Amino acid sequence: MSITPLTSVSDTPPGVPSLDALETNVPSLMPPVVRENPRAHEDSCTFRHRMHQWHRKRVIAAFERIMAHESRVLAYLGCGSGAWVMYDPSEPGKFALRSDTCHDRWCPACGKQRAMVIRANLEPLLAGKTVRFITLTLKHDDDTLRHKLDRLHQHFSALRKLAIWTDHVDGGVAFLEVKKSDATGRWHPHYHIVSVGKFVKQEQLRDAWLAVTGDSHVVDIRVVKDTAQVAGYVTKYCTKPAPNELFRDDAGLDEAIIALKGRRLVTTFGCWRGTRLCKNDTLRDWVPLMPWPDLLKRCRMGDTEAIAIYKAITRDSWVADDTDVDDSRAPPF
Repeated sequence: MSITPLTSVSDTPPGVPSLDALETNVPSLMPPVVRENPRAHEDSCTFRHRMHQWHRKRVIAAFERIMAHESRVLAYLGCGSGAWVMYDPSEPGKFALRSDTCHDRWCPACGKQRAMVIRANLEPLLAGKTVRFITLTLKHDDDTLRHKLDRLHQHFSALRKLAIWTDHVDGGVAFLEVKKSDATGRWHPHYHIVSVGKFVKQEQLRDAWLAVTGDSHVVDIRVVKDTAQVAGYVTKYCTKPAPNELFRDDAGLDEAIIALKGRRLVTTFGCWRGTRLCKNDTLRDWVPLMPWPDLLKRCRMGDTEAIAIYKAITRDSWVADDTDVDDSRAPPF
């Protein structure tokens, strides 16, 4: 699909849909995204976060309470700014948005995008292999989240050095998930691990986990029946820093933001160590068409082609999905 210009432009690069006179100074390659005043890109930010407004308000309020660094707050507020409409020259009619992003783990839009990228990179690694899903938890107590996260990381590192692990687990990826009990107020961080390797008895792994933790023995291990489903499960439910309920708990949210700062939510190990699960080349060969605000201007003027592009972006964009999911849903295997 091409878009008919409001005013013809004689120097439009070959193969690129025409742009109107207001866009003739835009180079044919994607310009570097420059962070500006977020208010100047209100339309762009609103579109990117249209399904996450409540979450964002809660996080912004938490940033104020914990006095987060100004650069972090500005990046969070400006996420989605500088948006450009991109098109795929190899597949006419396919459009997407490319914008400035904050990459903050508490940004639902960035988290959802990251989950899709990880899933796309994870599925080929699992194809044709015997995959096991392992869950490691710590005993419930009244300790702080920071200390529990330190313990979980240290104990998992110790477990990977034991023969029971090195003899049976070749590699994999661990996803950190954090929950807080509504009934007791206790933190419950745990690892969901997708691994490849040999069969290991649950009793042996349980004893090894108890040996390194000194007090925790709850371990679950099972063979994955559908690798595509488990890839979707771990990325959708475990790349979020916290469940929705925590966003209603001011004190809990503040503690979680502070405790999780600088920690990895996704960790590769063994033969998968160094695998770039977050590498995203989706829009590498796509071509910029026009700034997002200009497309909206055309839509408001009743331009039918612009409206068609808008609908295509809304239909195909990952941000159109709802992030309010049932966190109690069981794994799909």
